[in-house]
Amino acid sequence: MVRFSHLFNLSVSIAANELTTRWAINHFYYELITFPGLTFLIVQITFTLNIHAMAHEMQIEAHDTLANLPIIGLAEIEIIAQNPYQDFQLLGTQYGRLSKELLELRFASHMGSIAQEFSSAYVQTNGPGSLALLSQRGLPASRNQVVWNGFGLNHPMLGVVDLSLIPSNLFDAVLFTPGLGQARFGQSGAGSMHILQQTFDGDRIALQYSMGKYGAKQTRVHAASSKDNISWDLRVYRMAAENNFDFKKRVFDPEQRAIIPKWYSRENNDSQSHSVLFNFKKEPSKMTLKGSRDKIFNRTFSSLRSFVAKSEYQSTIWAFTQDNNIPGSKLSPSLRANQSDAYLRWIQGLRWGIRNQWRIQHFGLWQALDFKDPDKEIDSESDIWSSIIRIEHQNRLGKSAYLQSLVEWSITGVNSTDYEVTRSRWSFSHRHTLHGEYGTRNILRVDMNQAYYDDFGLNWSGELGWNSKLSPALGIRFLSAKHSVIPTFNDLYWPVLGNSDLRSEQVYSIESGLQLAQTLLHWDGGKLRTDVQLSYYWNTVNNGIRWLPDEQGLSKPLNIEAITARGGELDIALAFHHAQFSGVVKSGAYQVIAHMDKERYKGDPALNMQLRYTPKWQFKHYIHVQYKELQAMLSNSYVAERYSSADHSSPFDPLSAYSTWNASFGVEIPWAADRILGTDQVEKDFKGASRNIPRRLLWNLSWSLEINNIFSETYEQVLNYPMPGRHFMLSIQLKREGSGSRAIMSVN
Repeated sequence: MVRFSHLFNLSVSIAANELTTRWAINHFYYELITFPGLTFLIVQITFTLNIHAMAHEMQIEAHDTLANLPIIGLAEIEIIAQNPYQDFQLLGTQYGRLSKELLELRFASHMGSIAQEFSSAYVQTNGPGSLALLSQRGLPASRNQVVWNGFGLNHPMLGVVDLSLIPSNLFDAVLFTPGLGQARFGQSGAGSMHILQQTFDGDRIALQYSMGKYGAKQTRVHAASSKDNISWDLRVYRMAAENNFDFKKRVFDPEQRAIIPKWYSRENNDSQSHSVLFNFKKEPSKMTLKGSRDKIFNRTFSSLRSFVAKSEYQSTIWAFTQDNNIPGSKLSPSLRANQSDAYLRWIQGLRWGIRNQWRIQHFGLWQALDFKDPDKEIDSESDIWSSIIRIEHQNRLGKSAYLQSLVEWSITGVNSTDYEVTRSRWSFSHRHTLHGEYGTRNILRVDMNQAYYDDFGLNWSGELGWNSKLSPALGIRFLSAKHSVIPTFNDLYWPVLGNSDLRSEQVYSIESGLQLAQTLLHWDGGKLRTDVQLSYYWNTVNNGIRWLPDEQGLSKPLNIEAITARGGELDIALAFHHAQFSGVVKSGAYQVIAHMDKERYKGDPALNMQLRYTPKWQFKHYIHVQYKELQAMLSNSYVAERYSSADHSSPFDPLSAYSTWNASFGVEIPWAADRILGTDQVEKDFKGASRNIPRRLLWNLSWSLEINNIFSETYEQVLNYPMPGRHFMLSIQLKREGSGSRAIMSVN
């Protein structure tokens, strides 16, 4: 917390400096961009007031999309979107989702391994306790954004998110949208991954302890409670692991005078982390405000009291610390290197209105990253902070359209031992979405985003999405987009080598596809439902930033890369249930053909070669079944050959294709209430529950087993960074919750 206090004081001082010194310098921009943006909001407010009464007459509340929240997903996940523009089925792109049930079975994983196992992405990871970067559709981690509650998490210095720092056991669902980026969610990037958490209606507490191979231990505490319109949710997670697994390495044996495989063990690979996630939510009150005897007081404060009662407030804090040793690669092991990460993320939001919704949010971030390697005389420390203020408004335009507008101001600062001075950046952006329904078969969506950054200027992005129903079960979709990826702080400000003349990368995307959602069979007590997605996409990257050595051998960032990535994606899912038996079977095939279109320099041997660490094919499957308190899951992931060098000239290329199998099992043992209360009391509680009287909390004891790499496949996702063989994790959980509790997934 000392580091966080230092970061907070630093952020206040730099923010004050930014506001006083740069106001006059950038006054022209404020006149050019800010004033029209604010004027647009004022006009929209006026327009909203005029149509508010008309809207009530045109459509009754029961048919309003904002009142009847759309539900998306198969049987394995239920997501209730708070606004129709967040319905991922209507965005014109292929998407993937993973439910709370599956994440609970994969309790020993981080978000990097989850993405590799269940999505179309390829994750470049250095192994357990090490870096994990997300790549989607041939676009590297710097061109994909990781989004939490609507705010991007990409590191401003590096432009990426280390998914190994996000424990999957802390969250409840994940959404993958490889075709949606800046125009839809702001931030910087052409693809996205979304981390979601649930709001529980009821009281619950869960205690979980896990242990497994390679010294892995986990502890999790989850407590939640709700009463009337107030709810809170607390999650505490601790992880420690030695990660001392064995691996094979081909070496020269002088006795046999031949290259033979030998067993080695990873060293200096211990890691431990702590996470805390706390959420407080106050929903609109359903109680009628009582009048006051004091008429003057009533006239003065009635509007304020009414606003407070009808508004929604939510505050979420996410704190994380991790210390881990860095083992290095097989060829260059590190025996004393270590890294520490820490961050504090805080989102506050106020929302009010039904048909005409307003929301004000603030996002604050403090993050520290320290890396030390005494053997190489490296001692790097960096502190970053960021503050974002966002104002959002949405209103209906007649019966079949709505407009959502957003303005955002942000400031980011970096204090690093690698920089000569403290660096900072501020930006102002406005984003607008127009969503229209034409008849009963066509939906058109237009997104526009314009942002100004004080250190490299103005850029814009846009998306055009179209969905059409060919039949009640079959739909066709189309998406065309232009996204911008801004230079990182390292690209611009790295001492001597940074390039202040860089331009933002431009990513152009086209995607089309079919979607089939239909109930194939329906019988008494059950049904079989299918969800099929088929897509073809084409991405083009212009002005790509690449660090290349100059005549003196020093690497510098330049806008010299042009890339094309294209391919097809197919997802087939079957969801079924009969009585107390249910399950999901899903198979996916993902193709990426990605290469550079033009030479970065004369005679570039990487021209038209498949990009590094980009498999042309991936096939991923899983089956998840549940019967009463028993559930099981089996998954398989096949990854084709990859190349570690841009021109495929490395003697280690290509990296061999691999196939891994993982399995999970779980059983829940409820503690019957009659063992504690007696039969009469149970019957009384049951009758009370039928009259909507909260029932007594019940205890559940559950056991889970996770087995990874069942057949001990030998493979590497990144060259010279081995992955472990077969390993397991055993977990026991004690949970106490009300029988009427349910979970609602909010897409913010």
